[in-house]
Amino acid sequence: METLRAKLLLLDVMRAARQKLVEQFLDEDPSLFRDILRSRKGGAVADILLERHFLLWHSMHFNFLEEFAKTHDITGGDFRELATQMASIIRDLSNISTTSNHLFLQEIISERAKVIDLLVKSTEKSDKSINKIMYIREKESLNIERIIEKISHESGN
Repeated sequence: METLRAKLLLLDVMRAARQKLVEQFLDEDPSLFRDILRSRKGGAVADILLERHFLLWHSMHFNFLEEFAKTHDITGGDFRELATQMASIIRDLSNISTTSNHLFLQEIISERAKVIDLLVKSTEKSDKSINKIMYIREKESLNIERIIEKISHESGN
C-alpha cells in the first residue's frame, strides 16, 4: 500500500475515533458521565475509570480501522501493515511498552479493560456494602431512640 494513502487512512481512523469521543461527551453518554461523576471523589477509583475510558477509546481505533479497510477494500498484507502502524501509534499514546503487533496490542487492551471493569465492579460492590451498613446503623439508631423515648415516656407517667 502506498505510504501517502496509508497515512491518510490512519488519519481518517484517528479523526473518526476522536469524533466519537467528542460525540460521547457532547451527547452526555451515560457510561462516560456516570464515571465522570463517580471519579469526582478522586483517588485510585478516578484513575481506574479514566484508564478504562482510554482503553475503550484506543480499542475503538481498531474497530474504525477494520471498518475503513472494508470500505476501501484493503485486505491481507496491506491491512496487517496498517494495523501494525495503528498499533504502534496506540502503543505510543498509551505508554504500553510492547511490540507493535496489532493483535497482541488489541489483546493487551482488551485484558486491561477486563481487569479495570473487575476493579470498578469491586468498588461498586464495596460501595453497596458500605451503604447497607450505614442504612442498618441508621435504622438501629432510630430504633434505640424510639426505645429510649418509650422508656422515658413510661417512667415520666
